[in-house]
Amino acid sequence: MAFEGEVEVNLKALLREDQSVSDILDSANPVAVYIFNDESKEWENIEMEGTIFVHKRFDIMHRPTFGFTIMNQESLDNWSQTLYPGLEFLEYSPFLVTRNTKSMGFGLKFENMVDCRRMGYLLNDLCK
Repeated sequence: MAFEGEVEVNLKALLREDQSVSDILDSANPVAVYIFNDESKEWENIEMEGTIFVHKRFDIMHRPTFGFTIMNQESLDNWSQTLYPGLEFLEYSPFLVTRNTKSMGFGLKFENMVDCRRMGYLLNDLCK
């Protein structure tokens, strides 16, 4: 996790993306996003790589929810995902792969195995 001053800077950057974000719970860098292609049955890198910030936010009814945002270093497009019951993160180091009741969705590739495992525990806990 970042130092106090870094957390404030990162929170300000996240607030430009989503004004409902209230707290950063954890972060890791670098993380790349892969999408599973159902036709080719292969994982595809979508050129989305940067720092992942797991955050708390408030929905339109002011209820707390959780999610994460990857601040992309490749372009101005960032990746955000709301966490919800039924979403599961499976660890296949260095990847966390999502699974829901329908299918595999996306994978997060971590450079650091410790970050991968820590994020897996946290994301699964927040999806309960």
